[in-house]
Amino acid sequence: MSATVQCKEGALPLTSAEVQQLWLTTIAEREHADDPVTVRCVSEQEMVELNTTYRKQAKPTNVLTFSYDQEHDVALCLAVAIREASDRGVELRDYVALLVVHAFVHATGLDHEQSTGDAVEVAATEKNILTAAGYNAIAL
Repeated sequence: MSATVQCKEGALPLTSAEVQQLWLTTIAEREHADDPVTVRCVSEQEMVELNTTYRKQAKPTNVLTFSYDQEHDVALCLAVAIREASDRGVELRDYVALLVVHAFVHATGLDHEQSTGDAVEVAATEKNILTAAGYNAIAL
């Protein structure tokens, strides 16, 4: 199995191979099965619809993870990611890597919204994965 990317060519500041490596690094760190995972770039409007439907928040967000048994879909809104990276003064490539890893960590079962302890574990896990994969380990 592996990670696949469904974005317009050149839209994502990471290559498909880099996304695949982030998935492999995540599953190694989390000792998780190599489930199929798809990263799809969505418009801001589509992200608002997804966030409204599934999280009851009528606003765009940067990334959402959907897991179905042993398959995972990631919706990534580049428009939001671009704004957030700019606001934070970080490189877009590093920020998108963080968002992808954040989604992958959710796909492997960690959820920062469940408890403070899980939030701390998510942040530490993301840092380990980003560092191991050669990215700047920025935090959400």
